[in-house]
Amino acid sequence: MPNLFGNYPFFYVLKTQIKATTSKMVKISNTPHKLESKMTTTTTKRNTNQIQTIAGVLGNVLEWYDFALYGFFSDIIAQVFFPPGQDNLLLSYIVFGGAFVARPFGGLIAGHIGDKHGRKRALVMSMISMSIPTFVMGCLPGYDVIGGWSTALLIICRLAQGLSVGGQLPASVVYTVETKPRGERRQLFSN
Repeated sequence: MPNLFGNYPFFYVLKTQIKATTSKMVKISNTPHKLESKMTTTTTKRNTNQIQTIAGVLGNVLEWYDFALYGFFSDIIAQVFFPPGQDNLLLSYIVFGGAFVARPFGGLIAGHIGDKHGRKRALVMSMISMSIPTFVMGCLPGYDVIGGWSTALLIICRLAQGLSVGGQLPASVVYTVETKPRGERRQLFSN
């Protein structure tokens, strides 16, 4: 390779500087950079925290949607599951309110499960305990088929839904706050 810089001292210094810089660049590119690995770890933690927060919010939305469906269809439920000739709509709303009475007990049960077995398990159990009664309510025969048993089974399903909703909200809030890094816990993640 021909010597492009000649024998002048200035060009000699420049040539050695270029060689030193390129050898350092090769070493840097072959080894992982510490800052880059910290950024990747931080980004991964942020993504995980965002996913957990979104999952908690979606869980609450789905639970309350299932819970509110009864209120939307209470006039139809009153005609199908209660004896004819009475004030069925009022009875249907009384069953709707009974689920709200069960909510505090659901919070106690989910809190105990969350303390003993972890918040994630409590959340999963509350989601399952909401979906099963909702499915069973869809499969229940009406009052004209099995009589008063349809009303009794409807009340049991609504109480199970009330227990589930009562456990979902507090468990979701605590899980969301507990999964955040210590420095970010004081922010308004639980609202």
